[in-house]
Amino acid sequence: MALRSASRLSCAVPADAVQTMDGASVVFVKDGEKYTPRKVSVGRRGGNWVEIVDGLKAGENYVTKNSY
Repeated sequence: MALRSASRLSCAVPADAVQTMDGASVVFVKDGEKYTPRKVSVGRRGGNWVEIVDGLKAGENYVTKNSY
């Protein structure tokens, strides 16, 4: 499981980090000793990157691939 840390208020994450659950875009974010899905609002897409405009805070660790 690869991890990254968000570093801006509006950030870009690898496209593989964004999953779809029950019709919503989610990113698996570290929550104590586990990773839980969190709904995010996506913006622009470019290449292998997706802009996250809401739902991920600066400094949070998230899963970039193999989240489930």
